[in-house]
Amino acid sequence: MAEHVWYRHAQDCWRLGEVAQLRGEEIAIRDTEDGTEAVMPLTDPKTEHRNTHPCDPSHLQDTDDLALMNNLHEGPLLHLLRRRYLADKIYTFTGHILISINPYFLIPDLYKIPKGVSHATRLDKDRRPHPFTVAHAAYQAMREETNPARRNQSLIVSGESGAGKTEACKRIMQYLAHLSETFSHLVARRGSLAAQSGNIEKKVLDCNPFLEAFGNAMTVRNNNSSRFGKFLKIEYMNGAIVGATMRHYLLEKARVVSPQGGERNYHSFYLLLRGADSDRKDALGLDRPAEEFSYLSAGGVTRIDGVDDVEEYHIVCTALRDVGLPDVVTDMLWQALAGIAHLGDVSFIETGDDAAPKAAVAPAARAAVDWAAKLLGLPEVESGLITRKVKAPGQAAVTVPLSQQQARDTRDALAKSLYDRLFTWIIGRANDCVKSTEASNAFIGILDIFGFEIFENNSFEQLCINFANEKLQNLFNHHIFIMEQEQYEEEGVDVAAIEFINN
Repeated sequence: MAEHVWYRHAQDCWRLGEVAQLRGEEIAIRDTEDGTEAVMPLTDPKTEHRNTHPCDPSHLQDTDDLALMNNLHEGPLLHLLRRRYLADKIYTFTGHILISINPYFLIPDLYKIPKGVSHATRLDKDRRPHPFTVAHAAYQAMREETNPARRNQSLIVSGESGAGKTEACKRIMQYLAHLSETFSHLVARRGSLAAQSGNIEKKVLDCNPFLEAFGNAMTVRNNNSSRFGKFLKIEYMNGAIVGATMRHYLLEKARVVSPQGGERNYHSFYLLLRGADSDRKDALGLDRPAEEFSYLSAGGVTRIDGVDDVEEYHIVCTALRDVGLPDVVTDMLWQALAGIAHLGDVSFIETGDDAAPKAAVAPAARAAVDWAAKLLGLPEVESGLITRKVKAPGQAAVTVPLSQQQARDTRDALAKSLYDRLFTWIIGRANDCVKSTEASNAFIGILDIFGFEIFENNSFEQLCINFANEKLQNLFNHHIFIMEQEQYEEEGVDVAAIEFINN
């Protein structure tokens, strides 16, 4: 029987093959899938990396934990993940870490919580790879009173843009809410504080629709990509959720004024334009389709296949109402959003001589600037866009006219700042609705980090996002590799040092 080996493949990185012949420093390999033969040196002359690795029998077993494999390296890892992915098994453990591969479609019953699962259930024997399993382990560790190492827990969800982080976080929250509900029903009969929590679990979940509407967008990789990072701290008292707080990081403000080609602006704009009734549209000056608004059509895409913006608008409105926002506050929210949309249609013309050009609002943009001034409550917005005030110490302020390009930059900076403040305000109101009114004695944190991306043109914002990802990956490497090895050394376990790239 021919010896099986993993060999480097130009397209698939690694493939499984059989050794056909050894020719000195070269090896001939027959692919086990398509029967093709390849001849290659045993070691790459440029990198000095081996082109083959031995295949262990454990590599071909359908295990759900990569850590159970012998002689693990990239070849069997990628091969197992591919086989499981094609069988709709998108989750795989590697020790305590859960690997997820986004299938970009909903797998039936994948997120159906099994009957009988509660706060008291132990999942030690049935440890299937799933976000619910990770959430359950965190919950048990957080509330295990007899465990002297009991402490607050945090889950980090990271990966490239489009990897499925947002969906994983939603499912983790769904499961934690389920565990809390089963616990609350038990302790409520004893007069626990959880009985007074006012269905806080549902309020925490109800925040998702409007946070996604205002913080998510369609990108070239993902139809519902989070364009901000968030840390959700779910607070507990004796095993029941009593409140939550949220912090957000690095909202992608550049998207408001200039989404990348083939991408859409934030969902919220399109939901409002398509879902609002005629009275609201008339009151906000939204009598045109999204395609006719500059900011909303800049990326060339205004619709997402399979997504009904009208239905999503009503879901968001219901969620805002369910978490306790009065209708008058919600009206102000949509009003500010419409004002930003109108601001994008304010254009400028160059006036004056060549030596001292200055900008003025173009006549065709008169309606846009009037709507922006009205909806944003900024009666002096026009003068603010085309002039700036300069004040030297001890001198009166001097009004300086801006050039056409400076006026555009000022308009875009105002729009980005307004949307950022609007989003921060939404987060604040969400926190007001779900914050704990009672003392908590433990928490579970969920960090939904932004996706790493490299574009043709990378903005300063993208640099910050990618740098934050690199720092998080460095922290992850420190815990997984360095601290583990230090623990092995302390316990006298003889293991080879693991080398990893420090970015």
